[in-house]
Amino acid sequence: MKNIISLISAVLLLQTACCAQENAYQVQYPKQDKAGMKLPADTITAPAGTIFSAVLINTVSSKTAKAGDAVSMYLPSDLCCGRYFIANEGSRLNGAVIQAVKGGYKNRQGQLQIKFNNIITPYGQIIPVSAGIKTLDGTGILKEGNIEEASAEYIKNAPHADLNDTDSNIKLPKNAYFNIVLDQPATAASIAEY
Repeated sequence: MKNIISLISAVLLLQTACCAQENAYQVQYPKQDKAGMKLPADTITAPAGTIFSAVLINTVSSKTAKAGDAVSMYLPSDLCCGRYFIANEGSRLNGAVIQAVKGGYKNRQGQLQIKFNNIITPYGQIIPVSAGIKTLDGTGILKEGNIEEASAEYIKNAPHADLNDTDSNIKLPKNAYFNIVLDQPATAASIAEY
């Protein structure tokens, strides 16, 4: 009986040691970002300054917009960083009007500034971002002189932003394409490698 108990104990001890050794090879240590935060092994970070295109879902005008008004765009193509997908085509970019200056009063030109705070993929993944519409002067403020530079390369017959000559307001029409620039790095679970 003693021999059987000793044999069972030895087998259990050997099995436990083998399992522990097998699991040790499967452990993947998480990546760390510059701040020392642990990131899952399957994340990808798009650096600040990354530029991508987005299409406006709703019309926005400096004449009617107020700070806090919601603004939504969608991605007309996949957002990638290197060989990795971050967000799929059709993902929604959400943000708000930060600044809206109505034009016309004392020859004042209209101005708009919009900041985006997240991307929601078609699969429900929420990716926090800090981004704005790219402008010539780098401020993200849409105004006379930098508004054409803010618009992405036009697709034939696509609407584009303009300065209304009658009242000096900025109008961003529905379905207009814009270049969006990340103000800060954005980290997301990588969807796939292509």
